[in-house]
Amino acid sequence: MERLLTCSDTPTAVFAYNDKIAVGARRALLAAGKSVPQDIALVGYDGDEFVAYLDFPLTTVSQPLYEVGRRAVEISSSRAAVGDLCLLKPELIVRASCGTGHNGAGIMAGFKGRSKKEQSA
Repeated sequence: MERLLTCSDTPTAVFAYNDKIAVGARRALLAAGKSVPQDIALVGYDGDEFVAYLDFPLTTVSQPLYEVGRRAVEISSSRAAVGDLCLLKPELIVRASCGTGHNGAGIMAGFKGRSKKEQSA
């Protein structure tokens, strides 16, 4: 993150490898005097539930972990042909870290602001 911030063309957004890396990226951004999302938007990947409860709700891409596990069991128990392509659909959970606020309004107005689990709570 520190190297990205020294570039002459500073990024306006960062898509982190996972949610924990995104949390570390935010710390580095704050240490450099940058604000999320005002200066740099931030998105993680994994859909870890803890990120909804941070002091900055993190936008994340949630993986369908139950389905990943189910498919892995099918493949390992030879119920699926080896080499079959398996595509699973992730879910974008838009929160404040990408500059939209909690309701999903703003630059990504077409996306829902909370996961189905959060919407039912």
